[in-house]
Amino acid sequence: MSRRILLFFPHNFLELRHGCHRRCYELVRYFKARGFVVDVYSLENFENSWRDYTSDGLIDSLFLYDFAEGAREHERRNRTSVRGLLNFLVRRANNTAIDHLHDYAFASMKKQFREIVERGAYDTVIIGYAYWAGLLDSIRDKQVTTVLDMTDFLTLNLFDAYEGKVNFSNLLEEEVRCVALFDKVLCISDEELFFFSRLAKRPEYHYIPISLPAPNTSRPSEYKYDILYIASANPHNRVGMTWFFDKVYPLLSSSYRILVVGEIVQFVSPHANVSLIEHVDDLDSVYRNTRIAICPLLGGTGLKIKVVESLSYGMPVVCTRHGVVGFQSKINNGCSIADDPGAFAGAVELLIENDAHYQQQSMLATSYFRDTFDEEHVHLLLDRVFHPEK
Repeated sequence: MSRRILLFFPHNFLELRHGCHRRCYELVRYFKARGFVVDVYSLENFENSWRDYTSDGLIDSLFLYDFAEGAREHERRNRTSVRGLLNFLVRRANNTAIDHLHDYAFASMKKQFREIVERGAYDTVIIGYAYWAGLLDSIRDKQVTTVLDMTDFLTLNLFDAYEGKVNFSNLLEEEVRCVALFDKVLCISDEELFFFSRLAKRPEYHYIPISLPAPNTSRPSEYKYDILYIASANPHNRVGMTWFFDKVYPLLSSSYRILVVGEIVQFVSPHANVSLIEHVDDLDSVYRNTRIAICPLLGGTGLKIKVVESLSYGMPVVCTRHGVVGFQSKINNGCSIADDPGAFAGAVELLIENDAHYQQQSMLATSYFRDTFDEEHVHLLLDRVFHPEK
C-alpha cells in the first residue's frame, strides 16, 4: 500500500517562478520517485493562480482554499477583538510596523484542512512556512507525522522587510513556538538548523538542501555573455541589483557582456552592454552560454537556489556573503565572496581574464554541487526522514 502525503504550500509551485517553488517541486519529485501518493493543499486568490494547471502526474489530488474570502471572514471576526486592540496599541506605543508573527491559518481553513486529513488517511502532513503552523491545531488527535519544510527564517525576513521596525523578540518567540509544534523539521539552511535546534528542542531536525538533477557540465570555449544575473523581483534582489549597478558596474570593463534574466529586469536601467530578458523558456541554454554568474545580495535567509543552479553547470559565482547563506561550506565551493564593491569587481575580472583561475573555480563548483546538492545525494538524505519502502 502506497504511503500518503498531504503537502500544504501556499503557492502554485508548478510555475517555478521563484526559488521556493523549485524547492517544493523537487520535494514532490522525490516523493513520486519513491512511490508516494502526494496530495496538495494550497491557496487560491493569494499570490498566484492554479487555473489550468497540469502537474504531469506529480500531484494526485489538489485541494484549494479561498484565501481572500478567509481573510475577509477573519477580519470581520477580529475587528473588535481585545487582541486586535492590544496589537494596535503596542504598535503605536513602540512605533513598530509589526509586533507579532502573522497567523494565516484562519478558522475556516482549519476546518477544511481537518476534513481533508480525515478523508485522506495520510501518513505524513508537510507544511511549507510556519505562518500556517496553526493548521496543526485541527489535527492534534490524528495519528499523523507532522513536518515543517523550513525554507526561510521568517523573523529575519520581516526584520529586513520592515527595515527593523518590528518587535524582534516577539516575532522570534512566536516563530520558535511554531517550529516546536512539529515532529520533524527539514532545514534548507545549515545555519537555521543549528539556530532553531537550540531553541525549539522537540522536533527532529534534518539538513535537506535543495536537490537538482545534474546537467552536463561541459563548458564551451566561447561564451555569448560574460556575466549572468538571474533573479525574481523580491525586495532583497532589488536592493542587491541596485547595489551592483550603482557601485560595482562602474568599476567593470564596458566590454563585458552582461545578461539579466527574470522579473528583476523591470528595475534595471538600460546600459549598452546589458541585455535584459524577463521570460526565458530554456534556462539551460542561458547557463551554457554565459561564463560566470553573480549574486550581489545584501540580505536574505534560506538558500539561494540560483547560486546552486549555477554551480550545477560548473559555473563559478561571484557573490556577497549572503550568497552562500545556508551552505555547509563557505569555501572551496566555486563561489568567490566579496562584500566590497571593489573586491566584487576584482573577483569578476579575475574569473573573466584568468582562465587558469576560472577552470579551478569551475571544478570546485562541479565538485561541491555533486557532493551537496545533486538529487541522488539529497534523495538519500530524504530517505532517512521518510523511510520509503525499498
